[in-house]
Amino acid sequence: MYPFMYHHYRACKNQINEFYYFTEVISMHTLTVFCIAITAAAATPFEDCGSLAADSQLKVPDCDIPPCIVSRGTQLLADMVFTPSVDSSTLETQVYGDLLGMQVPWPGMDTNGCHQLEAAGDSCPLVAGERTSWHLEMDILNEYPAVSTVATFQLIDADGGFQVCAKVPVQVV
Repeated sequence: MYPFMYHHYRACKNQINEFYYFTEVISMHTLTVFCIAITAAAATPFEDCGSLAADSQLKVPDCDIPPCIVSRGTQLLADMVFTPSVDSSTLETQVYGDLLGMQVPWPGMDTNGCHQLEAAGDSCPLVAGERTSWHLEMDILNEYPAVSTVATFQLIDADGGFQVCAKVPVQVV
């Protein structure tokens, strides 16, 4: 190879290498932003009503923006991820609907929160500071009225503290 061509070849090769490095950096940055956006979009916004746990995140399928629409004759599915603030041998689940200004317990559901932890791959006892997953499958019976309400999800520890308290607008159709 002629000396003047070798210099041109090396300069061109350096530019190509810099371009590929730049492309890889941009691609990784784009992928990171995309993953963050997907994670944020999957979470369902809720009003915290006194949670003791840290970093609570609620996910209701197909409900990125409340009110969450649930059809009678189906199930309301909900997943919660949280970090308990205390150890607890038990966990109680309570779900209420606000009807005419009163909190009415949601009928026919299993209130043993340890069962919902097991459905999500976790179990009781809760360990303070350990990320925990909870999964709820709640029947929406055909007999329920078509109503707009605010559902309150409470996960209550053995001492009666609300590890999670989340309010979400729900529309039963």
